[in-house]
This record gives sequence, C-alpha cells and structure tokens, in this order.
Amino acid sequence: MTNQRKVSEKMEQSMHKNYGFGFEEYERSLTKKLKVEREREKSYKENLKLYTDMNNRLG
Repeated sequence: MTNQRKVSEKMEQSMHKNYGFGFEEYERSLTKKLKVEREREKSYKENLKLYTDMNNRLG
C-alpha cells in the first residue's frame, strides 16, 4: 500500500522554494523529511517566542 497524498500546485511550488525538492522526494527520503521537520520546528519555536514577547509587552 502506497501513501498517496493529493498535493496542490501551490504546495508543490512552496516545497521546492523552501526546501529545494518536492513532495515526492520528501515522501521517499527519511533524511529530507527530518530536515523539513527540524526546520518547521525551529520556525514554530521562533514564532512562538516572538508571539510571547509581543504579548508580554502589550499585556
């Protein structure tokens, strides 16, 4: 059974722009999945810190 996912053209373009490869490569490569997920986690933490700092200044 293959894991097929419907990916829009915009999602595919975004994946190429941000990571240099598409969803098909992402799905096939554990190394690429880990790279993407590490970057997403880093971005999430940076944005959460920014939100928290701003909220504390305004609060």
